[in-house]
Amino acid sequence: MGQTVFFGYQFNFNGDGVGIVGVKFGINSEHHCRLITQQTDQIGIMKSISARRLTIAHLYLTEVFIVALLALVLAVPLSLAAAYFSSQWLLDLFNIEMDGCEYSSRTVYLMLAGGLLAPLLASVYPIWRGASMSVRQAIASYGLGADFGSSRFDNWLERTVFSALPTLYAVTLGNLCRRKARLVWTQIVLVIAGVLFIVIVSLITSVNLTLDNELSRSQYDIRLGFSSDQPSAVVEKLIHTVPHTTGLECWNRLPAELSRNELLLKQSGSLGVQLIALPVESVMYKPLIVAGRWFEQIDNNQQVLVLNAATAELNGIQVGDSINVNLLGRFNSAWQVIGLYRWFAGSGYNVEPVYAPLSTVQTVTHRSAVSSVALLSANTETEAEEKIVADALKQVFHNNHIKLDFYTTIAKLEQRHNAKNQFLPITSMLLGLASLIASVGAIGLSGTWAIGVLQRTREIGVLRAIGASSAAIFKLFMLEGLFHGLMAWFTSIPIAYCVAEPLSQKLGEIMLGIQLDFSFSWLAVWLWLAIVAVLVFAASYLPARHATRIVVRDSLNY
Repeated sequence: MGQTVFFGYQFNFNGDGVGIVGVKFGINSEHHCRLITQQTDQIGIMKSISARRLTIAHLYLTEVFIVALLALVLAVPLSLAAAYFSSQWLLDLFNIEMDGCEYSSRTVYLMLAGGLLAPLLASVYPIWRGASMSVRQAIASYGLGADFGSSRFDNWLERTVFSALPTLYAVTLGNLCRRKARLVWTQIVLVIAGVLFIVIVSLITSVNLTLDNELSRSQYDIRLGFSSDQPSAVVEKLIHTVPHTTGLECWNRLPAELSRNELLLKQSGSLGVQLIALPVESVMYKPLIVAGRWFEQIDNNQQVLVLNAATAELNGIQVGDSINVNLLGRFNSAWQVIGLYRWFAGSGYNVEPVYAPLSTVQTVTHRSAVSSVALLSANTETEAEEKIVADALKQVFHNNHIKLDFYTTIAKLEQRHNAKNQFLPITSMLLGLASLIASVGAIGLSGTWAIGVLQRTREIGVLRAIGASSAAIFKLFMLEGLFHGLMAWFTSIPIAYCVAEPLSQKLGEIMLGIQLDFSFSWLAVWLWLAIVAVLVFAASYLPARHATRIVVRDSLNY
């Protein structure tokens, strides 16, 4: 009667905060049309013995309800199992041991409500239409009705396009357009799946591009953070004892409070502000400047800083404005904002950096020749080579009783790997969602083709009677599936191209907490073509094989 596919899960992290994700799909009403088509003559017989429209509709809706209930009996435990294992997989990515998995009763209730209502709503129209047939229509009907040829556009297609094609291809396209409503609804599912797939792959491509662009602004290979400030001369001496190091810069970091008009600034980072003091001639790192400029030689010993653009927007700060900076709780003075940078962070749980000239900070705080962070370049090309140099540096500082900060000591390629893993759960979840929609589209297409074979049983008999071979009939139905897939593929490309950038940007801001450098994935377009080809082949093969096994006598007696 109908088919419904459900997937939902809910997870929590050691009991601290709960995330709920539920996805539900209902195969469209064409599946319910199939039973009505098969039993049209039975509906006529029931009507001939005084069965009322409501009685017939109630009979078939009850069957839909029973099938939906059976689907839920299978879906609920499978979804709970998926919730458990997906939560365990997600936590394993962060090396967190899962103490238990809590399920949301709200999610289960929504699944139950959607699982029962979606099939019923999808089946109301075809069932009511079948129950509304008169006795004559029901008994005389073979389900062969069509709406192609009822408009000028249909006649134009037939005269200009179909007539120019070989007979087999013309018949295939004509059959494809025979029922426009069915064509549109089946196309909608496949187009949505295609658009979602292309958008998600474009999102992943944009995340990788953003990571690559951010790391390209970082010219250092290894960053060493110290638990407490160390003499710069000692740091330089120890680093130069390790082979393969080619460049070095020593930075300083200090806790800071930013205020304006005696009010503390609102911050985009939830863990406060940290002033990063670096040489104005630094070549190791330069953030993406979105307004104003980065430091130059003229900024030496000047009280200027570069602020996060998101924080500036929260507080209405423009380039050229002055704000008060309180360093170490003792040194409070006015600093001028000369630039705004875009902050790359995977979440709001970060200490927000504010950049200032190292020479100025040393003058203001009367602290010189100390380093909080050392950034160095090295002759390394792979993550393994980078790790060897990083481990050697860690060992040197350990031997000299200098403690490194675990969170701020990292190699660049390792940092990229960790950042990519940070986004992996979300992108994997979205790809899973696209796969589910694509599966639903394939099931819907298979149901559509099964209905087509059923409705055209007599036509198949006529084709066989005039000499059509099994291979020709098989090719006819397979070509219909191929044209269906190609039509959905062509339709999804311009839609995906238009919506990919705004959707990717919004998903990046909401789910990843970053502004993405967008890149449309043309690879995804060709991948989707390959996936569509596989889907339409899988969906069309069995109905096409069934059509080849219909014999003339049985089909003409249908």
